[in-house]
Amino acid sequence: LVRSITPGDRHFALLHNLLTSEVRLKFQDDGFKTKQITTKEAAKGVARSALIQFLFKRGICTKCDGKGFVYIKSELKHVECSKCEGKKENSYNQSERYRISGMSIDRKAYLKTYEQYEKFAIEKLADWRVDLDSHLRGYFFKVAEEYDL
Repeated sequence: LVRSITPGDRHFALLHNLLTSEVRLKFQDDGFKTKQITTKEAAKGVARSALIQFLFKRGICTKCDGKGFVYIKSELKHVECSKCEGKKENSYNQSERYRISGMSIDRKAYLKTYEQYEKFAIEKLADWRVDLDSHLRGYFFKVAEEYDL
């Protein structure tokens, strides 16, 4: 999560393989079966799309200027930004997510069938990032204590 710079580097490949395994386990837990492509191909595509979305952000949302909400004067209230859905950054659109997946199925079928698994994979990556941050903080705290830093 820290070192991946491009989708072609070895760190990206390692994360992709690990996330593919997690998606395949989720398919298995849900009793999900693929029809047009293999389960492995589907999991690889979902993992690739989620990983690229997670690691390679698109910049701050242009509609809300990175606030996550917009002000509606007529109603005198703030509402969640409809473009970024409160995430404060530009997200990949449906066509881009489908293209990134590299799956040989119809775009609409991809979005209908695999969107929930894409969200699962992104949540899994977020959990891994939190776990890694906690682990590294604990590790460096111990090192600092040992050397009286």
